[in-house]
Amino acid sequence: MPYNEDKTKFNGHKIFIKDDYECIDDGHFKYVHRLIMEEYLGRKLESFEEIHHKDENKRRNEISNFEISSKGEHTRKHDQSGKFPLQIGSLNSQAKLTEDQVIQIINSVNSLDDIQRVADEFSVHYMTIWGIYKEKTWKHVPRVAHR
Repeated sequence: MPYNEDKTKFNGHKIFIKDDYECIDDGHFKYVHRLIMEEYLGRKLESFEEIHHKDENKRRNEISNFEISSKGEHTRKHDQSGKFPLQIGSLNSQAKLTEDQVIQIINSVNSLDDIQRVADEFSVHYMTIWGIYKEKTWKHVPRVAHR
């Protein structure tokens, strides 16, 4: 492993802690666990690949403690453990809509039958409205039957 003897450096760069993860800055911010997995695999990780620490100790960076998963799988693993409750709807920090807006969107699409017009009205992408309408997203919001 490219740790120094007292584990204060990785690949010659000083380790710092961010959100309880070991990180380095070699001109670019990097998580140590991702670097270790990339070295083990012999390739760069894809942006959609996440590393799950099986024992949930974010600083135990050993291959035997890692599982590669998608973001969704990783979220589900933590949700099932109860350690990180699932943040759905407007509780999700990346949500651009509220539950009230989603109800308005559902009603608008049902009455107008024009997804692009509703997307323009709410300043979101067409696919955002399509996902809501087809019940791919915002599944927790109550709906009326589609026409």
